[in-house]
Amino acid sequence: MAVYRAQRRRRPDSELHAEQAHPGWEYATTEGPRKAWYYSDVPPAGDGWVRNTYAGRDGWERFEYTEESYWMRPRQADSGGENSSENGQQ
Repeated sequence: MAVYRAQRRRRPDSELHAEQAHPGWEYATTEGPRKAWYYSDVPPAGDGWVRNTYAGRDGWERFEYTEESYWMRPRQADSGGENSSENGQQ
């Protein structure tokens, strides 16, 4: 199978963020009711979230009954100290 130069090119970060596919970032989506969502600018729980302005319409999207806000933050290295049994889950 031939590999063409266009297939080997490095995709720009903006394109990867638009598809929520950048390997160095993690992504989240928050949603609420259409035109009545007062917390649309509140990021997901945790630190470091910024609006992903590359996705949707400048970081948000409006649908028939809901709105979505798109968020991203740099991927954190795993600490390895989290245990599900400590949180009461079995």
